[in-house]
Amino acid sequence: MNEAWAEAGEDAMAILLIDDLERLLAKAAAGVSKVKIDNISVIDSGSGQTLPAYVASYPAMLGSVFNALSSVTGIDISKIVSGAGREVK
Repeated sequence: MNEAWAEAGEDAMAILLIDDLERLLAKAAAGVSKVKIDNISVIDSGSGQTLPAYVASYPAMLGSVFNALSSVTGIDISKIVSGAGREVK
């Protein structure tokens, strides 16, 4: 295992994370899924932004979970998954 980790170099953490991504996302989504809303009344001022803002709050909650994970572990899932900051070889 140590040899494989060393051989992967700086990509080792990304490989490990991607390999375990489904489990990590399931755990993160489980926290968001605990938010239950029985009834909701939406009153819009006429701008048409209230409902889209409400719907957008769910992905934003997952983003908050990823930010918390990043601050605790130093692993930025969004950055790793998107490949941001990586050089194209």
